[in-house]
This record gives sequence, structure tokens and C-alpha cells, in this order.
Amino acid sequence: MEHKDKIEPLINLLKNAKPMKGRAIAHVLGISERELRATVNNIRTNVTPRITSGDFGYTWETDTEKIRRSIARLKAHSFSQIRVANNQEKLLREETK
Repeated sequence: MEHKDKIEPLINLLKNAKPMKGRAIAHVLGISERELRATVNNIRTNVTPRITSGDFGYTWETDTEKIRRSIARLKAHSFSQIRVANNQEKLLREETK
């Protein structure tokens, strides 16, 4: 499925709703949760930074400081994942010597 056709419906849904879990959004849009994540990433990368996520799900955020905190959480998660991957590579090298 082309993600472009879900951009506007997703933005409109989030603008008019309280925070929603990914599973619920995917159901409403008729897509998989994987497709939803890809669409959210596409929007965050190419359209607007205003879709944030947290413990309560995805939301459309208008507060710049909340958007910055969400970006900081995304970065922290990414760095954590990189650290895990690097350690896995190190352990694999050690095991295969």
C-alpha cells in the first residue's frame, strides 16, 4: 500500500482526537501497524514534526516544547538501540574468534 494516500487521513484523525494507540489508528485507517509506523515516519520526515508519540499513543501536538521533548525521546531511543547493536556485534566477534 502506498503510504501517501494515508497521510491526510492520519493527520486529520490525530488533529481531531485525543492520543490514540497505534493499533486503534491502524484499525480506523484500515492498515497494518507496520504500515502505520511507516506512514508516521514519512510524515515526521517529510511533512511535519507535529505527530508525537508516548505512553498514551500518537497525538497531534501544537506545543513546541512538547514536540522537542518527543524528539529528544526518539533520539535517546535511537542511541540506545545503536548501543545495543554495537554490543551485539562485539559479542558476535568475540564468539566467532
